[in-house]
Amino acid sequence: MVLLAVALAVLLWERLETVPYHLGAIAPGLLILAVLFAAYAYGRRREVSELKVLLKDLQDRVGVAPSERTARPAAARSSCGRNAASRS
Repeated sequence: MVLLAVALAVLLWERLETVPYHLGAIAPGLLILAVLFAAYAYGRRREVSELKVLLKDLQDRVGVAPSERTARPAAARSSCGRNAASRS
């Protein structure tokens, strides 16, 4: 994406300089915007991968597979509902 922004900035630089309006800042601004977006996307990707590793470590520490974790609360809720109904 950054390479595309650089290429577009180079191609548009001469054309935008000849326009009577002050549009010369569009090309460098686009380049800066692309660099900032690439840095943001890289940071988010790194953060997500760190969270995946943390989640895997927590699952390994607890020793419960994700499919088992979702089944247990549903079974606990259904048995709690039966206990409450039998008490009344």
